[in-house]
Amino acid sequence: GLLVYRDVVVTVPRQCGKTTLSLSFSTWRAIHQPGARICFTAQDGAAARAKFKNDQVPMLNASPFASGFTIRYSNGEESIRWKNGSLFEVVAPTDRAGHGKSLDAVVLDEIWEFEDFRLDQGFSPAMITRPEPQMWVISTAGHSRSTYLKSKVERGRDAVRDGLTTGMAYFEWSAAADADPADPA
Repeated sequence: GLLVYRDVVVTVPRQCGKTTLSLSFSTWRAIHQPGARICFTAQDGAAARAKFKNDQVPMLNASPFASGFTIRYSNGEESIRWKNGSLFEVVAPTDRAGHGKSLDAVVLDEIWEFEDFRLDQGFSPAMITRPEPQMWVISTAGHSRSTYLKSKVERGRDAVRDGLTTGMAYFEWSAAADADPADPA
């Protein structure tokens, strides 16, 4: 009955359901763990707030769970408070993200944008005292400066290659490294 993986890494092309996946996980966690503390961030604070306001909230409001929470839209305080005491917060991905919090779950969206490890440094200590912490890293492919994403991908590929079944769950949907990007197949 316990969660198996501390880290979950998902890489998929654009427009393949990252928002639906991350919101489904966050909703499941909020409902099934009363009092859970969940943080969501994206490539920057404005993008995280826009994702919350324009995508996540409308999806939840159209769901069977619509009566189970209240929404706060105040700038810098965007959140969903579930009736069971769980809290889903939107935070900016700054050097201070996660500091001063105790978190059960963190969802990092579009991490291809990051060139350093500030998110791990901010969020990982915030989850250290929690019984089943999980950090979800969800992104589309990056570019040559996407060092944070590249480290997660390399670690995930190594885990899969080595047959590891603890620590990280790694999911990747991408073309082969030698594939022609112009080839529709």
